[in-house]
Amino acid sequence: MMNFVQIKHLWHQRSLFAMRKRICLCLLLIPMHVLAIELEDSILLVNEGIELGESNKLTEAIDKFDQVITLFSSSDNPTHQRSTAKALLNKGVALDQLGHSEQAIDVYKQLITKTNIANDTALDIYISNASFNSGVVFSKLNRNETAITHYDFVIDRFAQASAPSLQEVRAKSMVNKGAVYNTLGQHDKAIQLFDTVYQQYHLEKSPLLQHPLASALFLKSTSLLRQENATESLVTLETLVQAFSHSILIPVKFIAIRALLLKSKIYEKQNKINEAVAMCDQIIEQFAAAPQSQFKQIVTEVVSRKQNLSKLTN
Repeated sequence: MMNFVQIKHLWHQRSLFAMRKRICLCLLLIPMHVLAIELEDSILLVNEGIELGESNKLTEAIDKFDQVITLFSSSDNPTHQRSTAKALLNKGVALDQLGHSEQAIDVYKQLITKTNIANDTALDIYISNASFNSGVVFSKLNRNETAITHYDFVIDRFAQASAPSLQEVRAKSMVNKGAVYNTLGQHDKAIQLFDTVYQQYHLEKSPLLQHPLASALFLKSTSLLRQENATESLVTLETLVQAFSHSILIPVKFIAIRALLLKSKIYEKQNKINEAVAMCDQIIEQFAAAPQSQFKQIVTEVVSRKQNLSKLTN
């Protein structure tokens, strides 16, 4: 699922102007203090839209984003352009969540083609996310070649990016492109992409890269299984487990659990029941004490799996 996008350094303290009325630019000569409020106002409006979206009030969120786009899209002010880009991106997310895929694509296209400030990291993040989200939508529509085009836009345009948020979107684009190749049965190309993601980013320290890196390793392991290369798949899964099983990020922990579970299933298929049980034990040991209910449910299922496997050794 695509989430509503926020960038921390663009946020202002809401409490400073939560009670202010929006002031329209209706005079030829605008006092500087009024202009300052207008700059804040563009940020306030888009953040209100994001809050509505995160509360699943999607139609109201779109209305708020449209206000920003109508009021500020023609402005040359960098703050207004960032707010407009942020509104367009999140409007696309809301439209997609409402099932209006084609409309979402049109909004993303508007953002990508009409945003023209160079060397602005915030705008680059919005543009890269718009192209990435377009790829996701096209993939859902089974328009795989078009999806690849949008992933390639991010991969090529931001190849030298050093900002962690841009590296994250680029890595995710590479992972998703590899997933499309898997869908098309082009597993060698997929594996090559997953390897490239890991080689390029595994030494980076940003937590933002953990999820795409873990995803790349997991998807590589499944690609290898489709090529009936269980040995290399197990090696790849072990690399994933060693690197990410102790991550503090819950989505990354889930991938690590899936890796251990897949290893157990591979060992079971190879009739290596003791090894399969050992993978269950590792899941139980590492995640049984986790407070999240999702982990407890998985651990319960793994305990049941271990009991069934143990019967095979008797």
